[in-house]
Amino acid sequence: MASAPAAVETWPDLPERDGYEYVDGTWVKIPTGAQSVWVSSQLFVQLHKYARRRRRTGVALAHGTSFQIWPAKPRRYRKPDGAFIATGRLPNNRIPEMHINAVPELVIEVCAPDDLAEAIEGKLGEYRDAGIPLIWAIYPKGPRAYVFRLNRTGRIVEEDEYLEGEDVLPGFRVRLRDILQPKA
Repeated sequence: MASAPAAVETWPDLPERDGYEYVDGTWVKIPTGAQSVWVSSQLFVQLHKYARRRRRTGVALAHGTSFQIWPAKPRRYRKPDGAFIATGRLPNNRIPEMHINAVPELVIEVCAPDDLAEAIEGKLGEYRDAGIPLIWAIYPKGPRAYVFRLNRTGRIVEEDEYLEGEDVLPGFRVRLRDILQPKA
């Protein structure tokens, strides 16, 4: 896996940085919606429970956590909709105050209504370039998810199928339907 830079610059001045990513020196608004945040929250809960059952084998990180994991692009900060980092990957096993420089085992992107396909595809490519071994792109309207692996293989997960941690998060499994918005 790729290593992250040793030091990270501070966030550029911006009165409101929630809801933005800093991409190569430019603030980029992150499209979001209540449904996409709800889905990512459901996955966070499941990943957190997984870590606790496995005696804290890692840390589940929620929507909005900032990552700087591209050594050749020190001005790129991304905020996936969720992530999981194995114990021991964070300095002193502690979550830093600002940005995470450890490459996670898993990142999650939940597509919001305003997300553009090319923007999502670009992020997924960046995550793969950073060396993230497992990437989930979830489309609640589909409903389906796309699983991407570092070795460039993948699969489509339909509503009644399971997202699985595979060899990255052994034993983790959640049915896609169970993390989607309940039908009234």
